Amino acid sequence: MTVTVRTDVISGLKRELGAVAADAPSVQGHTAVTFGVPEMDHALSPEGLAAGSLHEFSGATATGLVAALAGRTGGAVLWCARAFDPAPLYPPGLARFGLDMNALVLARARHRTDALWVAEEAMKSGAFTAVILEADFVLSLTHSRRLQLSLEESRTLGLVLSSPGIAAAGAASAARTRWRVTPHRTPAAPGPQACWRLELLRSREGRTRTWEVVWHDTEDRFDLLAPSRHGPARTHHAA
Repeated sequence: MTVTVRTDVISGLKRELGAVAADAPSVQGHTAVTFGVPEMDHALSPEGLAAGSLHEFSGATATGLVAALAGRTGGAVLWCARAFDPAPLYPPGLARFGLDMNALVLARARHRTDALWVAEEAMKSGAFTAVILEADFVLSLTHSRRLQLSLEESRTLGLVLSSPGIAAAGAASAARTRWRVTPHRTPAAPGPQACWRLELLRSREGRTRTWEVVWHDTEDRFDLLAPSRHGPARTHHAA
């Protein structure tokens, strides 16, 4: 009985993904999603977060950042959320980060294997400009490679949102970049706006950086709060 129900569910999801793909605009040729901050975009290759690639984010305040980046793709977004979450995702709350609720498809997976299957199928379908996978487990090298391969042909932006305390900063991964997102507040920060410290922990190009940024929800844009700090040379900039 369990197998039959699971087969029906999978068949239904395939039909729905196929229908979305038929109506979705092509994202071929989409090379990168920019932050809109030249200093940040120029430090990444190609000029922002590469489409057709996997990017990993961790930290207690990473959800808003990931929503903002997905919203900047300008198309349909699939968000694969955890089914059992002490702080469940509230989609309308993501609208402040520029994510169009009419373009959002929310899936809830009960098990790790289900979440990985949904994310992989969505990434390879070409139906979405961005696919977000909430992971309450460490993504293995094998799994990250499968997801990366799924993204390459569709040119979709793949975003992995790791639960706080789950991400393993030193774990091997096929992800193009790995980030840590933490709250940031300075006297220069504009009150209720979301402010983050973004640490680029690893990138395929070997660069590391740290930026403090603010998100302006009324304008759907990022601003830099302070000059960037380069990982290897960070002590040279200390005051």
